Amino acid sequence: MQRTVALVSGVSLVLLLGLLLRLGAQQASGPIQLDIELAQDTPATLYLPPRPGATQRRHPEPPPPDERPMPIVLMHGFASDRLNMSPLARSLANAGYAVLAFDAAGHGENRRAGGIRAGRANEKSAFHDEFEAAATWLRLSPLVDGERMVVMGHSMGASAALGYASWDPTIDGAVMIAGGWQIPGPHRPANALFIYAEGDRLALHDGVKRLAARIAGGVETADGEVHGSFERGTAVAHHLVDGAS
Repeated sequence: MQRTVALVSGVSLVLLLGLLLRLGAQQASGPIQLDIELAQDTPATLYLPPRPGATQRRHPEPPPPDERPMPIVLMHGFASDRLNMSPLARSLANAGYAVLAFDAAGHGENRRAGGIRAGRANEKSAFHDEFEAAATWLRLSPLVDGERMVVMGHSMGASAALGYASWDPTIDGAVMIAGGWQIPGPHRPANALFIYAEGDRLALHDGVKRLAARIAGGVETADGEVHGSFERGTAVAHHLVDGAS
């Protein structure tokens, strides 16, 4: 019995070491990852695309201005945090974008009290300040191209991202995943993309289509069809992910 326990323990230890080594290799070869703190004590993580020959991961050298990646501000959904958004953030960084994911008030490591109020007409959302802090930090950072920026969010974060894009006319695009209900600000969100799953509520399906049509000036579009122009910032589309929930 003792031999069996020892054998199982030994195998478990080997598997654990192998997993840790594999995770370490992925971390070393994947996106550069920096934990930072935004205004109002908002914890965040910046993911930067891998750079050939880059050796400084804690304090990376700023790339030349013409090689700086476009940044994306990413917010999680209700009862989630930036850690849960890490797979998406890392995928986007591997695709060449810089991603700044933050913990919204009352979530993850963010101890600041906050509600989940969505922005209604002429009202900023409960998480407007976090998006503004992230956007301000990125505009000042030499690690990214702060003159171009996209906001993105999931569920609750999608509504907050869309809301922020309607208040900040300098945002170049907004991506809403399984969410986005209101356009509370005075500006038409630029280059808006709504992504939703087949398993999402039908109310969300219908709401996304109505909102996309509203942004498109009353023009209803088929799934995956792009209305408007990316160059002019007027593109809008909604995309259904088949088989997803």
